[in-house]
Amino acid sequence: MSNQCSEKREELDKLTQQTISALDSQAAELKHQYEGYQQVLQNNYDASATILNNNYRNNVVNLTNNIKIARQIGLAMLEETQEELESLQATRNAAVEAARREKELEQSPDNFRIPLTEEELSDIRYLESIKGKLFHKEILGKLIWSVFFQSKVKQLGIKLCGDSPLCGIYKITDLATKEVYIGQSVNIQRRWVDHVRCGVGADVAPHTNMLYAAMRRDGL
Repeated sequence: MSNQCSEKREELDKLTQQTISALDSQAAELKHQYEGYQQVLQNNYDASATILNNNYRNNVVNLTNNIKIARQIGLAMLEETQEELESLQATRNAAVEAARREKELEQSPDNFRIPLTEEELSDIRYLESIKGKLFHKEILGKLIWSVFFQSKVKQLGIKLCGDSPLCGIYKITDLATKEVYIGQSVNIQRRWVDHVRCGVGADVAPHTNMLYAAMRRDGL
């Protein structure tokens, strides 16, 4: 009876030991699977975090660039608007000045013509009367220009346009017929001198030019 109990106890101990060993193996396997699953989760998290971080940085860069571009566009539009406004203002000022001068021309035409005395006009008419007898007619034109017109034309140009070269559109009015000549130049004062020189015959000008023909006909 005692031997049988011993055998049963040994079998029980052996079975218990096998059970414990199986449970230990199963626990180790589960631990290994858990650690593997945990590592996969960590890797997925790290990858997702990296992607999100890169996306965030890219979005920040894109947003910054878009803000810069929008600012540049806004500044360009503002500058263009400012230029248009200044152009409109300059056009308005030019129109106001032109209207003022038109009124002044009607009221005080002498302020816009070359101031010649009766004696000077008489001398000019006499010189013009003998011009047809000369072979080199431009010599007489240069004389008339240098004696009667040169300094006065310069003074009138400064009076109307100032000392500095003036770029723009100008108008010459024939006070006798009210006909007008519209011109454009980068230096109106210089162009005015050229017109008068041609008008008095100091420089050769086409006979078909209506402005110079009117100057010769109606005087300056």
